[in-house]
Amino acid sequence: MDDFYIIHALDETTSFLEVFKAEFPQNYHVFLPTETSKDEILELLKSIPENSLILFLGHGHSTGLYGPEGIDFPQNIFIDSEFGNILFKEKKVILLSCNSNQFVTRLNTHKEILGFGNILSSMEQLRNEVENGARDNYGTLTKEDIDFFNAIYCTAIIKAIKETHLKRINTLKNIAKIIEFFINKELNYLLKNKQITKEFAILLFSFRNEMVFRAN
Repeated sequence: MDDFYIIHALDETTSFLEVFKAEFPQNYHVFLPTETSKDEILELLKSIPENSLILFLGHGHSTGLYGPEGIDFPQNIFIDSEFGNILFKEKKVILLSCNSNQFVTRLNTHKEILGFGNILSSMEQLRNEVENGARDNYGTLTKEDIDFFNAIYCTAIIKAIKETHLKRINTLKNIAKIIEFFINKELNYLLKNKQITKEFAILLFSFRNEMVFRAN
């Protein structure tokens, strides 16, 4: 898949996303918390041909995508809407990052784009949500629950890319449908066998329902 590029803003909080490296080693490009790595990733993004598929893995905000965080490298937005409209022009883009469903509404040059909601991928994020009163119904979730949640949606996205991009039916609308189908299948199985709590089910429902697909 020469027209598929994975950009992973890698630090301790996003290391679980290295599962994509294991599945797509030839397409994987790591963004480490250094200025040199940042410059290399930006140059790569500028060189990606039109109609290619880009998958960004990392943290996000409604206004942009974050780089990784290191001891001497603070976490900052490295792609805002202005820069995103340059880098993503006529490309298909999946943004696996928090609140990218809001960020994609600021972009308008892409061919297709897929964003997600507020993905609670760590216990620290979960605690912040609970302490702020935004997600008081998530207080019973454990680290094992969060790890399982991360595994489910990563697997869904991997399956969707393999089933569409390899078969050249790789519109993001198809990818979104397969992600939704896979998560529904997991939900039905887990609920039927009473293997998850209501709180865990809400995590999966939210991930599925907050996906946003846009095309130009």
